[in-house]
Amino acid sequence: MLVVSIFCEYRWCGTWSQVSHWYGGFSLQNVHADQHNIVFQNGSSSVAYVVNDGGVYRSTNAYVAVPTIVDKSSSYRTAQFYACAMHPTALTPYYLAGSQDNGTHKFVATGIQATTQATGGDGAFCHIDQNQPQFQFTQYVYNDYYRSSDGGNTWTNVVTAGGSFINPSDYDDANNKMYAASTTNQFVRWDDPQTGGTFVTVAAAALNGWVSAVKVSPNTANKVFFGSDNGRVVRVENAHTGAPTITNISTGLPAGAYVSCVEVETGNDNHLLVTFSSYGVNSVWESTNGGTSWTSVEGNLPDMPIRWALFNPNNNDQVLLATELGVWSTDNLNAGATVWGATNSGLANVRVDMLQLRQSDTYVIAATHGRGLYASDLFTSATANFHSDIQLSYINKSIQFISDSYQATTWSWNFGDGTPASTLENPTHSYAVAGKYNVTLTINGGASVLTKNLYIHILPNRGTPYVVASDGGTFEINPNDFGAQSIREM
Repeated sequence: MLVVSIFCEYRWCGTWSQVSHWYGGFSLQNVHADQHNIVFQNGSSSVAYVVNDGGVYRSTNAYVAVPTIVDKSSSYRTAQFYACAMHPTALTPYYLAGSQDNGTHKFVATGIQATTQATGGDGAFCHIDQNQPQFQFTQYVYNDYYRSSDGGNTWTNVVTAGGSFINPSDYDDANNKMYAASTTNQFVRWDDPQTGGTFVTVAAAALNGWVSAVKVSPNTANKVFFGSDNGRVVRVENAHTGAPTITNISTGLPAGAYVSCVEVETGNDNHLLVTFSSYGVNSVWESTNGGTSWTSVEGNLPDMPIRWALFNPNNNDQVLLATELGVWSTDNLNAGATVWGATNSGLANVRVDMLQLRQSDTYVIAATHGRGLYASDLFTSATANFHSDIQLSYINKSIQFISDSYQATTWSWNFGDGTPASTLENPTHSYAVAGKYNVTLTINGGASVLTKNLYIHILPNRGTPYVVASDGGTFEINPNDFGAQSIREM
């Protein structure tokens, strides 16, 4: 919280008053927590800037006892995301992302956008059930969860003990169970995450430490892989039972290093990747025999933390890595000769904590710890998709069309009114005649075509103003107020 001293005749008075609170409690103004710096504008004793984990705040009367402090972080995108999740439906721009000190954000559109806060506090790991997406989960710190059973509209808090501050977890979509860290040599299983609060702690001495990574097998029911903060990787079979089979598969991996991710190839539990976020060790290891033996595929990677790995589901020789310096990739896993390169077009050289891939369309999102959430169609096929800023409008009113297409290099728009096609990626268009119009987008010379029938509805304009007699009063109807008809009582 921010406190400001009172300045008296060039002497500090020694009197302090609280003027803000980190969430606006106690009838104080809201200034975000974790202050980093306070600076005055050059030549001014009244204009001051406050920087914190919530962004940048400004006061124009900083010299008074209770200055007014205003959030100036609009369009300043530096969210520090730890984790992310995607809605399973192809082409659906719905994501969750947990951020440091700024809650878990809900995204509902493509491109730069304003988000809504799903749940507050620190945001951590989050999950969307890939078979029943109405069930969604976010985390605060430790094993403090929030559950939504209505597609992210409302949330219920469910809490149990243990876990790390930012607690690694994974959700079993097929069997509807959650697995997470608990304490040393244990993991916790949430048996009824969709409806209840039944948590079971499972002993796993083979971990030799705290759980640091969790991966539910996409191939074998109730098989879960765990990594530890002491360099161990264990395979747990029948993880849903009271007596699971726990096997240490760490032989050859760097002892004492922090396991940041276990990745399993879809369709093949024997093909594994393990990453480490410690310095001074080989950070990426591959096994093709289920963990019986491991080979370093560090190749030419710099000595930097690696936090996540992701197989290309269409080519298991291609891998993406989330690193301290953005996303890196290889086209050929080849032991010590593996060649990695930065894959950061459109993305800064910023720490990336997690990568997630959607099976339905192989879309990828990246949670960066400092620059927000990014998405890529790197693994997808060319697919036309679009939306517009409005669908109901008036004659000669401009409408913005936005391409949400995957792997598009050329665009051809047919707006349905006989006008020439536009070849812009995101054109604007207005209609001269009232009616309903089909809109078609063709990409890459016909590789993919999408038509939305009767997508745009154009209404006829009326005079301005148009006054209608009404019982007890009159109304002014003005079609020019907001690009659509508005009605105001006079």
